[in-house]
Amino acid sequence: MSILWTIIIGFVAGIIAKFITPGTNEPSGFILTTILGIIGAFVATWLGQAMGWYGPNEGGASSAPS
Repeated sequence: MSILWTIIIGFVAGIIAKFITPGTNEPSGFILTTILGIIGAFVATWLGQAMGWYGPNEGGASSAPS
């Protein structure tokens, strides 16, 4: 379930980033921004686990409601 939450949080982060800095109105810009948000969420989870901030089965989204 934590992978699903990581994807959801990354997607939301991508949407927020697109609204903050909209750029051009190309659909690929929206898609790429949300994909980068999802990738960033996975990198943040991996980095947090590597730094010892999260346990092996936890992630940045582990505090999200289930």
